[in-house]
Amino acid sequence: MEFYTRPNRSDIHLSAEEEATIEAKTRDYFDGVAPQRHTKPQRKFMQFQRLENDPQEKKLEYNGSQVPEEFVETEYYQDLNSVDKHHHTTGTGFIKVEKNGNDFHIEPDNDTGCHHSCKCNPATNDWVPSPSNEVGFNSDKPNRSDN
Repeated sequence: MEFYTRPNRSDIHLSAEEEATIEAKTRDYFDGVAPQRHTKPQRKFMQFQRLENDPQEKKLEYNGSQVPEEFVETEYYQDLNSVDKHHHTTGTGFIKVEKNGNDFHIEPDNDTGCHHSCKCNPATNDWVPSPSNEVGFNSDKPNRSDN
């Protein structure tokens, strides 16, 4: 007759060396299985090499204190110089307005006959409700207590 025992619920404890070897094997396996990404060439070096090797490209050359002459005088520049010498006027620069005596003045409104709802600010809750003008309803029916 076989003797059955309850299964052991805890994990099997391994020594530190065995755990380290299992971890290293697992890491090696997953590192080998993971897809490897190819390295990209760096763009700045590619552009630099292309500029160095291409003789057709114009290169900036530094010759100490010598400054190359880049300005070419044309009629366009001569016309621009003449603009400064001729001062074009378009008038006095001000709009003239006739004064007929009909002036427009803005003054504060002193009218106090404003509606009551305009005199207060409901956000500050400073309004005073109007007094009740309702008249009570008198019925001719007898009350229940009058029976």
